[in-house]
Amino acid sequence: MSDAPGAAASAMGSGRELATPPSDGISNLRFSNHSDHLLVSSWDKTVRLYDAEANLLKGEFAHPGPVLDCCFHDDSSGFSAGADHTVRRLSFTSSKEDVLGRHDAPVRCVEYSYAAGTCNYILLDCSCVYVFGRTFSGKILMQIDSVKPKVIYCINHIIIKDAVDFLRDQYT
Repeated sequence: MSDAPGAAASAMGSGRELATPPSDGISNLRFSNHSDHLLVSSWDKTVRLYDAEANLLKGEFAHPGPVLDCCFHDDSSGFSAGADHTVRRLSFTSSKEDVLGRHDAPVRCVEYSYAAGTCNYILLDCSCVYVFGRTFSGKILMQIDSVKPKVIYCINHIIIKDAVDFLRDQYT
């Protein structure tokens, strides 16, 4: 057994450092289901899209505050959740961003539900936790105001699909 500094790293395999990494802590990263694209949100107020195989920065969006979460919509677009109280849809091919929602509290988590076709997110404030489903028209499909416990740190797209399916069955 070696006590050399690089022994543990070489035992785990070789990693690759991004050529142009964020300048502050990474809040989340997601690999695409369909390509070698990597989506990264950071406390440096950016969301970046990388081609991980080529180690190439494909696009970047700046926000007014730290970006707390991100997820893919498709290979060239995604969603971001920010400390600036917004949820944004980001298109890296057109360099266009749309604000889907502005709120009174930071947005902690965002998840796109492929099954339901909605962007879902959670706000964290001291009194309430909200879960929203939004179509791209901005229409709120579902809002839950009294979730227990009062602190939720993540969101699961499978639960969202079940909730949206339930509501769809109730109202159609």
